[in-house]
Amino acid sequence: MMERFPIMVGYQGTPAPCPSWIPWDAIAPYEGHALENHEQTLERLAERGGLDPVEAYFVMTGRRWTVSGPISRETEIEACQFLDKIVRDQQRLRTDLRLAIKYLKEHDNNFNFVVQQFIERVEKEDREF
Repeated sequence: MMERFPIMVGYQGTPAPCPSWIPWDAIAPYEGHALENHEQTLERLAERGGLDPVEAYFVMTGRRWTVSGPISRETEIEACQFLDKIVRDQQRLRTDLRLAIKYLKEHDNNFNFVVQQFIERVEKEDREF
Protein backbone atom coordinates (compact mmCIF):
# COMPACT_ATOMS: atom_id res chain seq x y z
CA MET A 1 0.00 0.00 0.00
CA MET A 2 1.07 3.57 -0.61
CA GLU A 3 2.39 5.76 2.17
CA ARG A 4 0.86 8.96 0.79
CA PHE A 5 -2.56 9.83 -0.56
CA PRO A 6 -2.47 12.45 -3.36
CA ILE A 7 -4.27 15.76 -3.06
CA MET A 8 -5.03 17.49 -6.36
CA VAL A 9 -4.51 21.23 -6.20
CA GLY A 10 -5.63 21.81 -9.79
CA TYR A 11 -4.48 24.25 -12.40
CA GLN A 12 -5.89 27.24 -10.49
CA GLY A 13 -4.12 26.34 -7.27
CA THR A 14 -5.73 26.86 -3.88
CA PRO A 15 -6.64 29.98 -1.89
CA ALA A 16 -4.42 28.83 0.99
CA PRO A 17 -1.28 26.72 1.34
CA CYS A 18 -2.29 23.13 0.72
CA PRO A 19 -0.26 19.92 0.70
CA SER A 20 -0.08 17.85 -2.48
CA TRP A 21 -0.44 14.69 -0.36
CA ILE A 22 -1.50 13.55 3.08
CA PRO A 23 -0.37 10.47 4.99
CA TRP A 24 -2.30 7.42 3.83
CA ASP A 25 -2.99 6.39 7.41
CA ALA A 26 -4.72 9.73 8.01
CA ILE A 27 -7.42 9.10 5.40
CA ALA A 28 -7.58 5.29 5.55
CA PRO A 29 -10.13 5.18 8.43
CA TYR A 30 -12.55 7.10 6.20
CA GLU A 31 -12.67 4.56 3.37
CA GLY A 32 -16.42 4.17 3.92
CA HIS A 33 -17.02 7.90 3.46
CA ALA A 34 -14.94 7.84 0.27
CA LEU A 35 -17.10 5.01 -1.07
CA GLU A 36 -20.28 6.92 -0.16
CA ASN A 37 -19.11 10.19 -1.68
CA HIS A 38 -17.25 8.93 -4.75
CA GLU A 39 -18.28 5.28 -5.20
CA GLN A 40 -14.60 4.34 -5.36
CA THR A 41 -12.07 2.96 -2.91
CA LEU A 42 -9.24 5.15 -1.67
CA GLU A 43 -6.85 2.96 -3.64
CA ARG A 44 -8.77 3.64 -6.86
CA LEU A 45 -9.07 7.35 -6.12
CA ALA A 46 -5.31 7.51 -5.53
CA GLU A 47 -4.66 5.72 -8.83
CA ARG A 48 -6.78 8.37 -10.54
CA GLY A 49 -4.87 11.27 -8.95
CA GLY A 50 -6.47 11.52 -5.52
CA LEU A 51 -9.03 14.00 -4.29
CA ASP A 52 -9.09 17.77 -4.34
CA PRO A 53 -8.70 19.45 -0.93
CA VAL A 54 -12.43 19.96 -0.33
CA GLU A 55 -13.30 16.41 -1.37
CA ALA A 56 -10.68 15.00 1.01
CA TYR A 57 -11.89 17.32 3.77
CA PHE A 58 -15.50 16.19 3.28
CA VAL A 59 -14.46 12.51 3.32
CA MET A 60 -12.44 12.95 6.51
CA THR A 61 -15.12 14.95 8.32
CA GLY A 62 -17.99 12.68 7.32
CA ARG A 63 -19.73 15.22 5.12
CA ARG A 64 -21.77 14.10 2.15
CA TRP A 65 -20.48 15.27 -1.23
CA THR A 66 -23.62 16.82 -2.72
CA VAL A 67 -22.16 19.95 -4.20
CA SER A 68 -24.17 21.31 -7.10
CA GLY A 69 -22.44 24.65 -7.47
CA PRO A 70 -19.11 26.27 -6.77
CA ILE A 71 -17.47 25.67 -3.40
CA SER A 72 -17.07 28.78 -1.27
CA ARG A 73 -13.63 30.26 -0.83
CA GLU A 74 -14.05 29.88 2.93
CA THR A 75 -14.65 26.13 2.57
CA GLU A 76 -11.59 25.79 0.33
CA ILE A 77 -9.44 27.65 2.87
CA GLU A 78 -10.83 25.56 5.74
CA ALA A 79 -10.11 22.36 3.80
CA CYS A 80 -6.53 23.37 3.01
CA GLN A 81 -5.87 24.37 6.60
CA PHE A 82 -7.28 21.05 7.82
CA LEU A 83 -5.07 19.01 5.45
CA ASP A 84 -2.01 21.16 6.15
CA LYS A 85 -2.45 20.58 9.89
CA ILE A 86 -2.56 16.81 9.31
CA VAL A 87 0.79 16.91 7.50
CA ARG A 88 2.37 19.24 10.08
CA ASP A 89 1.11 17.09 12.97
CA GLN A 90 2.60 13.96 11.41
CA GLN A 91 5.92 15.71 10.84
CA ARG A 92 5.90 16.82 14.50
CA LEU A 93 5.09 13.27 15.63
CA ARG A 94 7.93 11.86 13.52
CA THR A 95 10.32 14.38 15.07
CA ASP A 96 9.20 13.31 18.55
CA LEU A 97 9.66 9.64 17.61
CA ARG A 98 13.15 10.30 16.26
CA LEU A 99 14.09 12.04 19.51
CA ALA A 100 12.67 9.17 21.59
CA ILE A 101 14.56 6.62 19.49
CA LYS A 102 17.77 8.60 19.84
CA TYR A 103 17.33 8.77 23.61
CA LEU A 104 16.62 5.04 23.89
CA LYS A 105 19.65 4.16 21.79
CA GLU A 106 21.89 6.35 23.93
CA HIS A 107 20.56 5.18 27.30
CA ASP A 108 19.47 1.58 26.91
CA ASN A 109 21.56 -1.01 25.12
CA ASN A 110 19.13 -3.82 26.00
CA PHE A 111 16.28 -3.35 23.53
CA ASN A 112 13.93 -6.24 23.40
CA PHE A 113 13.28 -7.73 19.98
CA VAL A 114 9.83 -6.18 19.44
CA VAL A 115 10.98 -2.67 20.34
CA GLN A 116 14.03 -3.01 18.08
CA GLN A 117 11.85 -4.08 15.15
CA PHE A 118 9.48 -1.17 15.77
CA ILE A 119 12.36 1.29 15.80
CA GLU A 120 13.78 -0.13 12.58
CA ARG A 121 10.37 0.17 10.92
CA VAL A 122 9.94 3.79 12.03
CA GLU A 123 13.44 4.66 10.84
CA LYS A 124 12.78 2.98 7.47
CA GLU A 125 9.48 4.83 7.05
CA ASP A 126 11.17 8.06 8.11
CA ARG A 127 13.80 7.67 5.37
CA GLU A 128 11.04 7.05 2.81
CA PHE A 129 8.98 9.98 4.12
